[in-house]
Amino acid sequence: MSSSVFSRLPEPQLAQLQATMDRDGYGVLRGVLPSSFILAVRSFVAQELAKRNNGYFCLFDQAPNSGSVLDELERSAAFRETLARLYERGTGRPAPDSEMLQVLQVLTGDGGQKHSYRFHYDA
Repeated sequence: MSSSVFSRLPEPQLAQLQATMDRDGYGVLRGVLPSSFILAVRSFVAQELAKRNNGYFCLFDQAPNSGSVLDELERSAAFRETLARLYERGTGRPAPDSEMLQVLQVLTGDGGQKHSYRFHYDA
């Protein structure tokens, strides 16, 4: 898989995403990731679940997740640019040059219920 896992969003699609986030507090992009990437992420999650007896888990790491498929998205220049453009549209300020924080939270089992409403805007 290459760093072209995410393509640059056209301005109208970015504007629609921002409007949805402003209105609803979150936004959803559909059809922007290739099915091969989605399948790879599903496989990664299944492997991580198997390590934990199919129980809740959260991977939280400021550094890339040790070569996981999630790194593909982090390395995508188009993904980083989209986040910067969205930040700039929402705040009216230039986006800071900062590291990405990878968070993957899988809500399943009793632990999933316990953690299901523990989230914040940037996760």
